[in-house]
Amino acid sequence: MKKRKIVLGFLIVVFGLVACNKNQPLKLLADSKLSPDEFFSKIAAMDIQTSNDENVIYIDVEYDKKNNTIKYLSSVEAEADFFVLDSEEEIQKRIDKGTYEVTCKGTTGEFNESCEGKVSCGKLIYECLQSGDCATICQNKIVYVPQNRTFYIE
Repeated sequence: MKKRKIVLGFLIVVFGLVACNKNQPLKLLADSKLSPDEFFSKIAAMDIQTSNDENVIYIDVEYDKKNNTIKYLSSVEAEADFFVLDSEEEIQKRIDKGTYEVTCKGTTGEFNESCEGKVSCGKLIYECLQSGDCATICQNKIVYVPQNRTFYIE
């Protein structure tokens, strides 16, 4: 009987931890310095879901331009402070193809491009971060919209 209580208690703790990680998987990136390719591939591999379709994930990162690394600082789910204008048809095409969209608003220009995986998406994220005013290390915000597989970087 005592063993059953211990096993039951252990299972409750394990299920609780799994449930917490499911809701906030980005926290697993804490204290990691990743290349843009690695950063993208880790986020793309996570099953990130928002509590409703109006919300997005705001991700605060630190970009080290010299070493070309991104360090996750924090993230929060919140209602988008901008309009997501993709049509349902565009979103479905992206999901069916397995592609992502990277939208960049840098100081030297803007672009909106599709990418298919770690290398192409990581390259676009790198190009966007390089286009900013950052001289060495700077903080950036990346907005990820899991519903339409889009990264917005400013």
